[in-house]
Amino acid sequence: MFWERIQYPVNPDNPVGIRPSPGRSLLGRPAVSSDISTPDQLKGRPLGRVLVRMGKVSREQVVMALVYQRKHGGLMGEVIMRLGFVQPADVQMALAAQRGESP
Repeated sequence: MFWERIQYPVNPDNPVGIRPSPGRSLLGRPAVSSDISTPDQLKGRPLGRVLVRMGKVSREQVVMALVYQRKHGGLMGEVIMRLGFVQPADVQMALAAQRGESP
């Protein structure tokens, strides 16, 4: 897959080496999704997709987290927090939505 060829410098403070501006994606677009979903639509979805639908991360950030996860292992919630893209409360809210619970 394409992400296997991507090489990012590993730095403990910024493991991926790339950080978009706050509130912006790597492409300069707003990181917030305009498609906020209801709890029924988020139930059972992958955590990265739930966080994108909730407007907490961009698709580019999820791809970066998947690359990091593939290389280093770990759960998506832990990886995406370690990269500094979300706070623990965001992951907890997304996990609740993934289970079909309202926040």
